[in-house]
Amino acid sequence: MSGQIAFVSICLLIVATGASAQSFRFATVFGDHMVLQQSPYKAGVWGYSPSCENVTVMFDGAKMDATIVNSRGDVSMCKWKVTLPATTGGAKAFTISAVNQNQTMIELKDVLFGDVWLCSGQSNMQFAMPQVYNASAEIAAAANYPMVRLFTAALQSSNTPVDELLSIEQNWTVASPASVGGKAWGYFSATCWFFGRDLFDSLKYPIGLVDTDWGGTPVEAWSSPDALAKCKKDKTDTTQKWRKQKPTSLTGPGSPSVLWNAMIVPFLNMTIKGAIWYQGEANAGAPQSYHCTFPAMIDDWREKWHSSTDGATDNNMGFGFVQLAANGNNNVSDTGFPDIRWAQTADVGYVPNDRLQNVFMAVAMDLGDPTSPFGSVHPRDKQDVGDRLSRAAMAVVYGDKTVDYLGPIASSAAIVSTAVDGLIKVAVTYTSENPLELKYPYGFEVGCVDASNNKSMWIGGTAKSVKGSQTAFVEFPACPVQYTAKMIRYCWRTDPCTFKMCPVYAKDLPSPPFILKLP
Repeated sequence: MSGQIAFVSICLLIVATGASAQSFRFATVFGDHMVLQQSPYKAGVWGYSPSCENVTVMFDGAKMDATIVNSRGDVSMCKWKVTLPATTGGAKAFTISAVNQNQTMIELKDVLFGDVWLCSGQSNMQFAMPQVYNASAEIAAAANYPMVRLFTAALQSSNTPVDELLSIEQNWTVASPASVGGKAWGYFSATCWFFGRDLFDSLKYPIGLVDTDWGGTPVEAWSSPDALAKCKKDKTDTTQKWRKQKPTSLTGPGSPSVLWNAMIVPFLNMTIKGAIWYQGEANAGAPQSYHCTFPAMIDDWREKWHSSTDGATDNNMGFGFVQLAANGNNNVSDTGFPDIRWAQTADVGYVPNDRLQNVFMAVAMDLGDPTSPFGSVHPRDKQDVGDRLSRAAMAVVYGDKTVDYLGPIASSAAIVSTAVDGLIKVAVTYTSENPLELKYPYGFEVGCVDASNNKSMWIGGTAKSVKGSQTAFVEFPACPVQYTAKMIRYCWRTDPCTFKMCPVYAKDLPSPPFILKLP
């Protein structure tokens, strides 16, 4: 690469405090050993200068000038930014240098180009590698992945957007037993690691993983005011009264936008491939608005990342989530978690769909862990979660049509017979590339409605058989007199089944929960 490279410069004024903040430097989200987003996207690099002087950035034999405009002066810092040329990913390590007018040089060393994924959410994303099943062997195996690089933000909140992270838990580092196997609830995120590790196994080029999460936090805390406004949410604390206590590592702040401000905004200038999300438990107590707030947050993150990176991040960037795992050890509760699982798909039942395009998910309702020492809400099996997420990402985001990533999707249901013994036989039709597997007979329910008073009830049935890749046959007791069968739902429980034993699978991938009308 040679010749002068066109540059993009942005000057934003920030107020800096402390001696270290007043130095000529790269932004704190940068560091040696990091991964920058590869071509066809262009990665931005930025930093701060106390005297608003000219800055020259050197990369791969080329020089790029960043023009600095100081709009205020005073004790303020000027922010400079350059956009690097699109660079092919691979094992080649680069050094990125910046020089100011005083010939002070700062450097980023051992920088790789690949795909950058941001991982966020609450405690199940924060759940760290030392806490998983088979932790010692999994942590030791991290030594085999030097082209996976890791970064962990510290737990911080702010009532206003901040340009820089307020603190860092783990700066950019090469994957190793030490960097992956930190401390419980610290670093490194197990879901994030297994997702990135498995992506690397498929893609064979560098993966950068940015972990920014906080346990016990609702979606509203991670959403911008713009996103919340789309769902008629305001700046008041609309989450729960339980959020009044002092935040801890597992009960983070619940006020709207405080984590968006402190733990998402500082990354917005960073070009990324996509994001994954494990959250929803904190909203299960009041799930009514999640079908709006979650899709609105996805839309807003995409819009903000696209505009903040001058269009370098795709405005339809990949976004994956974990559909909530089972919680507890009873098969009674049918509110809260089931409502969130449905809302996570924008009330469709699967992704991608027309509302959530280029979105993928890992169904985890069959990965419960009622004896987890960290509470049943925190299952230790994050390996399967990462595997299902990475497979879905390969299919949806990377376009690999050879990957099995989706369990059977129920598309319709119909009553096919009413037996003389009073049983109703329902055929559930699925979309599936692979033959259906029936592992467990219980989990289907028929909704009986009395039109005269609008009362309804759910009656459990028994799955009797499956046929090919399309149909499951379920028998139900007849609805009571004056009631008519109008709906059917599936696995609509907080704890719908034991480990990997929900009723319907294909290629060991579970069918997600659904609710359908009966004609």
